[in-house]
Amino acid sequence: MHHRLSRCVCSSGARSSGDSSSRRAFTLVELLVVIAIIGVLVALLLPAVQAAREAARRSMCLSHLKQLALGLHNYHDMAGKFPPGGLRSNTFGLHVHLLPFIEQQTLYATANFNAGTYTDTTANGQLGRGALGLTKIAIFLCPSSSAQVMMQGGANAVNAPDLINGVSPYTTHYYGNMGPKGTSVTGVAYTLRNVGQGGFSQHGIFECDVSRNFSDIVDGTANTLLLGEISRHDQQYGSRFRNWVRGCDASASDHIASSRNIANSINTLVPAGSSTFNDIAMSSHHPGGANFALCDGSIRFLSQNIDLGTYKAVASRDGAETRTLE
Repeated sequence: MHHRLSRCVCSSGARSSGDSSSRRAFTLVELLVVIAIIGVLVALLLPAVQAAREAARRSMCLSHLKQLALGLHNYHDMAGKFPPGGLRSNTFGLHVHLLPFIEQQTLYATANFNAGTYTDTTANGQLGRGALGLTKIAIFLCPSSSAQVMMQGGANAVNAPDLINGVSPYTTHYYGNMGPKGTSVTGVAYTLRNVGQGGFSQHGIFECDVSRNFSDIVDGTANTLLLGEISRHDQQYGSRFRNWVRGCDASASDHIASSRNIANSINTLVPAGSSTFNDIAMSSHHPGGANFALCDGSIRFLSQNIDLGTYKAVASRDGAETRTLE
């Protein structure tokens, strides 16, 4: 009996030793290899994830422009014309006039349209002109840009005179097409009113103290830009973002903050100290171009490599140019 027990114990010990060796842990080298593989996979997938997110943001940006274009069409149906790019009398820009047509009737009802400036905070018991800008309007902003409040001269700069009660008001990334500058593809010089800060092109849809209608778009609504995007805010581009309320300055005949001339290619550098405020180029953080709405209500992404002559041609409502976006 004692002999059999000894043999049994020895056999059990042998099995225990074998099981231990079959469950050995990873070596350090193997662990590092696994970590390296995971790192490679993440590096490969991250650009795809970022690209998908940017595609979604660009799509949302286009949706914002679509809503604004439809709002402008509804305004035109009601008034028989588009809103002015800005008014010197109360310094309001086109975005204020658009409020009732983008489901912002309550905010619009607080606006004071009497004479004054966009930096007013109160007037006759109503919310002042500039203070409207303390309300964030989501469809005025591109989701690819972090510049949501007023800035001047770069990503973090602010312009103290435009502050409302010490606070930077919200801005807009969508601007009216004031028209082209320079010479057309047919060799005709585009007409310009005033010269300070780039002046006002006479060939677009929006301008200071001027309202136009569909009958003025003789080149065709499908061939004429209505709105464009300026949302790029890095230091290199020196973009200037102002209160979305602001249109034309009451004291200066040459500034307009709600609309832009088409004088430079998309994503063109415009120095912060430039004296051509009205010529700040359309720009965005969407790779390769920016988003636009056309006068027929359609929306599209335009490449920064678009021929400048063609770009100016579609910015003109009455130039009889032969070039289109098709």
